[in-house]
Amino acid sequence: MKKRVAVLLIVIIVLLGCAVEEKEPTPVYVTFYSHNEESWDTLVATEPQYIQYRQNLLERLHIIKKYNATLNWQSDWAVLEAIKKYDKGTILESTNGKNIVRYMEEDLSFSVDPHAHLTIYNYADLAYLIEQLGGSSTVVGGLQYVRCGQGRELEYIDWREHIDVQDDGYIYGSVYPEVKWKPEIIAVPAFAGHWFDEFSSGVWRPGIEDEFYEHDAQNSITYVGQGYPFDTTLHGQRSRGAQIFAKDAAYIKELVQKIQSGDVPQGELYTASLFITDFKTSGDVDVNEGVQAVLEELQPYVERGGIIYADYETVAQLWETEYNSEPNTVSLDEFSFYPQIWSQVTEYCMKDSSARGTCGDGECDALEKDTQQCPDDCR
Repeated sequence: MKKRVAVLLIVIIVLLGCAVEEKEPTPVYVTFYSHNEESWDTLVATEPQYIQYRQNLLERLHIIKKYNATLNWQSDWAVLEAIKKYDKGTILESTNGKNIVRYMEEDLSFSVDPHAHLTIYNYADLAYLIEQLGGSSTVVGGLQYVRCGQGRELEYIDWREHIDVQDDGYIYGSVYPEVKWKPEIIAVPAFAGHWFDEFSSGVWRPGIEDEFYEHDAQNSITYVGQGYPFDTTLHGQRSRGAQIFAKDAAYIKELVQKIQSGDVPQGELYTASLFITDFKTSGDVDVNEGVQAVLEELQPYVERGGIIYADYETVAQLWETEYNSEPNTVSLDEFSFYPQIWSQVTEYCMKDSSARGTCGDGECDALEKDTQQCPDDCR
């Protein structure tokens, strides 16, 4: 009898142990990304201007690396040409004798991607400039995928045509017509003025126009969802004209909570990004201080396994090898601040086109030039 009781107690203890054993958490794969624009030709036009920019950038890179986070640094032609011209001599002492592109890729394991505004250089041209500087990329950093339609409706565009992908899967150079480049990943699809960028979590191969959210297995280009990447801790209150509704990585925290509570399925591939401006300041925010603050805010989630830092290339590869390329999409409309974001963009689109603007931060990209609303605002 005593033996039976002892055995029963052992079985109960084992079962209780199994019941309380913590499951491996389903993580959110988080990517930091930044970009600069072609209008920066006036901001890095001289060697002193470039050196000042480089010093601030280098400080930011080291903050990100300190927390073992990842960065997809995206660049248009102005900064890349400035690196070719000025990133040499004694300033290389701070980057192990390498230009800043090689240093980011080789020493920090960050990614350097083309971010084209398509008025002079296209993505193939920029990928070629990056290659000349010792880097490489398969990521299209930034593209237009949607705009205002009729009334409250949004109009989706042919994003493959926008980035000029040909039927053979290549983009051919404009400034360097002998160059061709094959993109494998698109990141941060945008709306002019960032009123309603693509804000989903997950990975899939998007169709074109209003089939963007339909997984197209025949498409060779993968989209790594950025979630809601804007954060007042990093930007201040606005990005371009649009108000920002998240603070201290609120989107990522809410996504982690949804996974842990079962509001979204366990075991799927979840993604999120945080956008860092390439300026020293954004609004009233010191960008590097903001980056430090957000990384500190996320550190407990890293330690508990709730988030894992990974660049877009790593996530896309993981999706293929570990998740069998199964599409997963979590729409922004499942999040607490979606009503405010949707209300903002519909109010914007309801305005007469002449009353809209994407002005406000002093930068001018191809989207602003398309609308021809901001000639005085553009540098």
